[in-house]
Amino acid sequence: MTGKQREELYICNINDFINKNFKSFKSDNDMDYINKSIAYILKYGTWDRYTTCKLQDLVYTFRNQMAIVIAKKQLEKDPNDLTNMQSENDKELKYFIKDPVSYIQSKLENDEYYNSIKPTKIEGLSDLENKGYIKRIDASRTNLVRTFKTSFFKMKYVSLENKKILTRQLLESIGDKIPESNSSIDVQLEKQKGGLAERIFRRTSKQYKRFKNVIKDYRNRNKDGYGDSKALEKSAMDYLRHKFPDLKDGELPTLEQINTLDSTGKERATFCLKVVNSIRETNQVEKMVTAVKGLNLNPNDLYSKSTETINSETPNSTPIKKSSLKKSSLKNSNEIQKSTKRKVQFNLENKTPVRTKTKGGPENVPLKPNRIIQHNPNAGMTKSQVERELLKQEMDEIKDLENVTESKPVVKEIAPDNNSFQEALKEDVDCKMNKNIEPNDIDLDKTLDKTMEIEN
Repeated sequence: MTGKQREELYICNINDFINKNFKSFKSDNDMDYINKSIAYILKYGTWDRYTTCKLQDLVYTFRNQMAIVIAKKQLEKDPNDLTNMQSENDKELKYFIKDPVSYIQSKLENDEYYNSIKPTKIEGLSDLENKGYIKRIDASRTNLVRTFKTSFFKMKYVSLENKKILTRQLLESIGDKIPESNSSIDVQLEKQKGGLAERIFRRTSKQYKRFKNVIKDYRNRNKDGYGDSKALEKSAMDYLRHKFPDLKDGELPTLEQINTLDSTGKERATFCLKVVNSIRETNQVEKMVTAVKGLNLNPNDLYSKSTETINSETPNSTPIKKSSLKKSSLKNSNEIQKSTKRKVQFNLENKTPVRTKTKGGPENVPLKPNRIIQHNPNAGMTKSQVERELLKQEMDEIKDLENVTESKPVVKEIAPDNNSFQEALKEDVDCKMNKNIEPNDIDLDKTLDKTMEIEN
């Protein structure tokens, strides 16, 4: 498996999620967005190296992107009919918008649905690599369902929703309309610079200068205009009216009208039009989400029970070692937060105090540094050597996953004849007593630290 293949299979972040499931993917069926997005979320935590977002952020982005798809249809047909999802999957979309965490949980619990979206044969991978990747996805399914069920995660998600990060929603909506990367707003503003004559003779309109300053302040937390969508919409509309004076109140120019402008004016007017549309979509999303959350929906009407509830014994999933879940959502689960385990240490021998430049200790103890300098295991390695090391680690983890189900406990056989056992033991002791053992051969500096976990 090459580094590019590995990244493609395991990468999990917000920008990649939006690009693959909404920005570069279009469908007339709303459920295609749902299925594709849930399949992407299954990659969360499969490999910590490529997971660079929080699970609640990923679910929140999923909800917002799906709400924008619905809001566009409502604006085209009837923006006042807020609880009409404009889809044949109306009821299902309502449940998703109202409670995305429980919705995704119910979908993943259903074996038939899960098998319909899980990867099967990935082209370019060997049989062992393919099998190992699917085992990781199965383990992720188990961990996600377990996490979504906890009140701790639901509380974190609701807290994120209550912040109502409208600035983030609007910028995501604008980004969906621009083909460039996540820095596309800056790229667009750079492309809209006037020609040499405009800059020399200072012919840039005051309306465009105002719009450019407002959109910069909108994204700057240190500015008074941060998050002020009304000021942003007004500045964009002022420029559009400057170019098209005959526009009525609330009316937007058509693309045919914009195409009649010169190249610079066309770029600026197109971008302002996208900004205004994004603001209206974001406002529609807020109204629609509020209306749907006020509905009295019965989850039993939608959430079909799976043929077999997800747990550690589910045949379709393989538990993964806790050591490889350092950043996974499992470590934040309610069960671990409320753990009643405690550790008791028995130090059977007093340890010699560490002597440093700032701490005391016996003079005969060598100085030790106060801080530990962390060693980079990849230091001095070439790119190809790092890739080989990553591949080796991946293959080792795949073998570990194989051993989870295939390994059997080894039971040592106890000698049935107690008399012969005692005789053998006596011979062994006598043999050792005949040898000259000096007291200095025994390492007296070693201490025995035993840790005992007591379950309350």
